[in-house]
Amino acid sequence: MQHVLVALIVLLAVAAVARRYAPPAWRSAFKGFAAKGARKLDWHALAERLEAPPPAVSDCGTGGCSACSGCDLSPKTASSGEFTIVIQRPGRS
Repeated sequence: MQHVLVALIVLLAVAAVARRYAPPAWRSAFKGFAAKGARKLDWHALAERLEAPPPAVSDCGTGGCSACSGCDLSPKTASSGEFTIVIQRPGRS
């Protein structure tokens, strides 16, 4: 029984790492394969969930978005009690 639990834990760990670091093409292929298997087992809700497109992710606030201009990414002005430090590399102005 102990070997079964250890095998299950290792399997879940491998799945978590693969889900995070696998290339998008591999993840998409696995989702398609899993959806087919779910449909064969009459688990239609799971199959639909696997085949659904991922939700749109907004890059707002990460500096990667320049189209919406909805984020205020301009540097903050120093108010009383605050100061800024600018570090310049030697030999460059």
